[in-house]
Amino acid sequence: MKRILFTAVLALLIASSITNAREQVDRVVLVINEEIITLSEFMNEAKKNGINMEEAGMEYKFLEQIIDKTIVEQEAKQAGITVSDEELDFTLKEMKSRFKLDETEMEKALEEQNMTEENFREQWKFQLLTQKLMEAKVKGNVAVTDQEIKEYYQQTYGDYEEGVSEIRIAHILILNNGPDALRKATKIADEAKTGEDFPKLAKEYSQDTMSAQNGGDLGYFKKGDLVESLEFAVKDVQINEIVGPVESPGGYHIIKVLDKKDSKTGIPQSYSNEIRNTIYSQKAEEMLKTYLKNIKETAYIERKL
Repeated sequence: MKRILFTAVLALLIASSITNAREQVDRVVLVINEEIITLSEFMNEAKKNGINMEEAGMEYKFLEQIIDKTIVEQEAKQAGITVSDEELDFTLKEMKSRFKLDETEMEKALEEQNMTEENFREQWKFQLLTQKLMEAKVKGNVAVTDQEIKEYYQQTYGDYEEGVSEIRIAHILILNNGPDALRKATKIADEAKTGEDFPKLAKEYSQDTMSAQNGGDLGYFKKGDLVESLEFAVKDVQINEIVGPVESPGGYHIIKVLDKKDSKTGIPQSYSNEIRNTIYSQKAEEMLKTYLKNIKETAYIERKL
């Protein structure tokens, strides 16, 4: 009888010990408004992000990162902002294309960063969510002036000739030295207009051997520098558009507009657009940080780590 009683008590103690252990593993470490995060969830998130918890102060630093991330997700949810799998797939496809990465190279890049594809997708999804929230909260409240663009350009690239309008072009020249010249030029122009790599075509076909080595790039031209037929052909063409064949005394030209300098500032449009986007992003990020800081200060946050 004593043995049976002892066994029952021992079983209860073991069960109680297991329950306590589970509670210890899954104890609440963070409360953000109505959202609860347990220790096991916190540690799993740290592991996925490659966080070294043995580093001094890292667990508290990561805890604050979790708070910031959760605040963003809660605000996005409240605003009805989501990121679909289709949007995420499209963005990742664009990124791979921009950096010219195939699946094998992508896997290798992730492996070097100690990241799984799932974790990589999660991080990008959060980036897209943050961008959408930023656009929703700061749209119409951020402006970038021409003066700011000028100052940024001078600080980054140096002086420029203000108010000078120039155009930068690349061309593929086919000499008009036979009955098939126009037909050949038209065929090459069609290839270029349907997305074939222009520098590659220039190196392969252009009979202007000097510019061909630079992908056909001829540099910048002021108004009046080009022969009349070429100047007329590119007058209203947008950056990255291709025109031709255009005939000149030198032969047939397939022309790609690489850049234009703004008629007001004299700054190349490619730089101007990039600078405008950079300044806009910096301003928008600061505005979003301030917005989220105010939200964080009014949110109910309880740290139990």
